[in-house]
Amino acid sequence: MEMAFPNFKIDGICPGSCVDDFPEGIPVVFVTSRVDEVVPNGSTKKLAFELARRERNQVYVIELLSSWHPHYPLQHTKDREIYTYGLHAIYKTHGLPYIEEFAQLGVDILKRARLPFIPPFKMAVESGSPSIAEPNKL
Repeated sequence: MEMAFPNFKIDGICPGSCVDDFPEGIPVVFVTSRVDEVVPNGSTKKLAFELARRERNQVYVIELLSSWHPHYPLQHTKDREIYTYGLHAIYKTHGLPYIEEFAQLGVDILKRARLPFIPPFKMAVESGSPSIAEPNKL
């Protein structure tokens, strides 16, 4: 069976293992989609939360609704708007070139995309059975 990504190395570097070595002070934007099966939405969010927990980088997660991995900004009009407006709002926040109209339209997207520092998962006991307390939802 031929792999969809011929350059992918099954024994290569795992992004999660690089979190502690990621340079400080660099804003990071993760783009994911609810329907992505190439890089599942949950995997992207987990990596973003791990990076945000370090409190050394401003981390954003832009979550698209229905575009597939290789077509994020192109496949659906609503996703294109989320992608474009969200990125321009982030660009403005960090002093990068941006289009003002897009940045204004992306203010709410920016608010949802910015990850606060989230403490490590804690065990919670409810009704006598332990469960993992969930971090804030995006």
